[in-house]
Formats: sequence, C-alpha cells, structure tokens
Amino acid sequence: MSLFYYFFDCADCLVFSITRFMKKTNLLIALFCCHSSFAQNLLVEDLKPNSYRIGTRLQGVMEHNDKSMQESNRVDQDFFLRRARLQVGFDWKNGWSQYMDIRNDRVNQGDKGEGDFNLGDAFISKKLSTGEFNHKFKFFRAKVDISRTQTVSSARILYLNRAKSSDFAANYISHNRRANNLQWNGDYKEKVEWQLVVGDGVQSASFTDALGKKADGVGDKKFIYGTKARVYLLGKKQKKLNETFFATDRLLSVGGGVFTQQDVRFSYGGESHVTDRTLTNLEITAVFGRLSLMGEFFHFSSVAPDFKNSLSQSVASQSFFLQSEYKLNDKWSLYARYEDWNKALSLENFTLENYVLGLNHYYQGNKTKFGFFVDQTRNDQNISSVPRDTSFLLTAMLHFY
Repeated sequence: MSLFYYFFDCADCLVFSITRFMKKTNLLIALFCCHSSFAQNLLVEDLKPNSYRIGTRLQGVMEHNDKSMQESNRVDQDFFLRRARLQVGFDWKNGWSQYMDIRNDRVNQGDKGEGDFNLGDAFISKKLSTGEFNHKFKFFRAKVDISRTQTVSSARILYLNRAKSSDFAANYISHNRRANNLQWNGDYKEKVEWQLVVGDGVQSASFTDALGKKADGVGDKKFIYGTKARVYLLGKKQKKLNETFFATDRLLSVGGGVFTQQDVRFSYGGESHVTDRTLTNLEITAVFGRLSLMGEFFHFSSVAPDFKNSLSQSVASQSFFLQSEYKLNDKWSLYARYEDWNKALSLENFTLENYVLGLNHYYQGNKTKFGFFVDQTRNDQNISSVPRDTSFLLTAMLHFY
C-alpha cells in the first residue's frame, strides 16, 4: 500500500478534511508517496521501502494567566491543544529515508478556533559512512540547528514553552527554522558532530521587531548560510537530541554555530529597507546521574527595537537561558529555568526576564507525560505595559511514533 493510503487512513482518524490539505500540498504529497515518479524513476533499487512508521502527537495545555499587576486586574483562562500532529516516515535501502508531518498548532488558544493543518518537516535523507566518519544529507524541509532546544523535538523537551529568545531565533534566519534547505550533517566517532546548511530564509509572517510587530512584507533576499558544531567531552552523540535525560546518562557537550542572511529587503509603513542578519549561538549541556543542566546564548546582529517609532535604528540583541531538571525517581522530576533577554543592547528598558518552576511526571517516558508549571515574565517598560505576567499551566502529551 502506498504512503498516500496510510496517510489518508490516519488523517481520517483525526477527523479533518484531507481534501483541503491535498489542495494546498498536492505536489509535496505526490513527492512523498512511495509510488511517486521520484521513487519509480530515481535510484529505484535504493528506494524500495523496507519499513514505514506512522505516528501522532497531541499536546494539551490548561493555562491560568494572571495580569493582576495591571490596573485592569485581568485574569485569562485557556485550554488548548498546543500541537496536533500526524507524522509518517519510510526507510529504504542503502541509507535512504524520508519523513513528513502535518500539524495544527495552538488549536482553540484564545480566539484562534480550530485553525488549520500545515506542513512541518518534509525531507528526504541519505546516510553514508566513510571510515570513522558518518554523514547524513537532508533535502527540503528539515530543521536548521540554530538552537539546541529548538532542534530537540517537542516530544523530548522538558517544558512545552521553549525559552522566548530561542523562539525568536527560530525565525530570525530561517522561517520556523525549517524553510526549504539543503544540509550536510555528520559526525566523527560520535564525539564531534556538525551541520552545514544553505537554504531559504525569513518570511514576513515571522519578521518582527523587538516588540513583536510584523513587517508589512519581505521582498528580495539572498540564501541563508550557516554552520553548527557540537563536541562531546563526556559521553557521545545521541541518536536523537534530547532534553529529557534519564538517570543512567552521563554527558558533557559544548557547541556553537553561526548563521547569516544578507540583503533582506522588507517594508513597513510604506517604506522599504534592507538589512543583514547574523545569528550566533553557543550552548552547553551537562548530565550527571539524576541532574541535568543546559544553557544557551544568542546574539542577534540587527534587530529594530520598534518598527513604528525607530525603524532605522537597528541594534544588536542578546540573550541567554539556563535550565535544569532533577530526577526524583523514574517517574517524577523537578524543573527550573531562568532567561535574560536584552532586546536592544544600546537602549534602556528593553530587558525581559523569565522564571519557570515545574514538576514533570513521566507516566510512560517521552510517550505519555504530564506537568505543572509556574511561568513568570518580568518586562521593562519599553517592552510591555504588563510588568509581571504570571501563568500557571497544566500540560499533557501523548506521543506515538
């Protein structure tokens, strides 16, 4: 049976209109069907599927948001699906494989309603080994490793709301860190790994100033180029990057990357502008028995503090976050995170601080887990009229793949 029919059956179980999705992505679906012209005509012997996988992921959030520091004394309560995902993958001969997922994010959050399904990852990959070197080439929509926490799948992160500055980094160079691209990933003896990437870049839907205002449009732009390296001083490369380490792991790794896009033309308020963007990322991860620590640093070369009032005054922005998990036993763990983000280095009152404390329950590892979190953001006056924004969250995830 072709991938299309498995896709259709699973989509029908999730009760959404496959017809609407097919109209939007018919070319990609045709590409990823195992009986597509690609599979029929290109390296036919290699592309005979040996196995396939079909999975789903549901992540629910119940949130109580307290803005009582404002004069309005507002409270907002929300219950939504952070993610509903259907994912499919095929493994072929001689190291060839393909993967694709569709997802509907933040269903019923605020006034969003049911939303719609969109294409997430969609790539073909090829593995090669040459002596002590291992290589993996990816084509099309695969994650650019601009941040460790952003590259880790949401099924294996400690808290469903990633650090705010990492979310900004996810769209700073490559839209949703997975705009169409070509990647060379590799490792040496599983102690040093790297990524080299070239691809498409930013889009107006996520091209924002420091306050979150979107540009009216993004026009001509050049390809993105970047590289990331990670060195394992203790332990070795993981088969899949993870944050939810369990008590038997011992690991110490450091990494860094630089990604850039030049001559990005964008418009706001009827005026056109050109900017260059470079993102620098540093990371460290340590796991010793029940305790895990992870930190990341971001430097954004050019950010407009406020499109409306200071469009031409692009400045650098800088942030870091530290997070930790302590395993109480095989099922329960404590979580903490601190983030500091100066959104405009040369200006005053543009700093954000975020504090998170939480408790995770791993009912079935990373497949079924629950959590309770207290999340508070403290904003300088130029960032928000809400000096302290506090949320209490209950989270749940079911993941099978």
